[in-house]
Amino acid sequence: MKPALLKRFAFIGKSMLWSLLLYVTMMLVFNWDDVRNTVYGNNKITVINNALPDQETPVAGNPNVSGHAGFINNVIMLMKTISGISG
Repeated sequence: MKPALLKRFAFIGKSMLWSLLLYVTMMLVFNWDDVRNTVYGNNKITVINNALPDQETPVAGNPNVSGHAGFINNVIMLMKTISGISG
């Protein structure tokens, strides 16, 4: 390989590594509670059902899922509710 091309690839590689390090650091800073709960297994959820027997219980999203995954789960549940699919 030509030395100039090798320098460009080295620069791009180093830039990608630094950006990956910055991304991981920021995700750990902003989502530390989620990371700690996942690592230590503190995912205990208390479910209280106060609905009367003749009332339909509303379907809620998973409270442990945060960010885009939680939003996508809510959209899927909404679509299932609108289309009449139970689950």
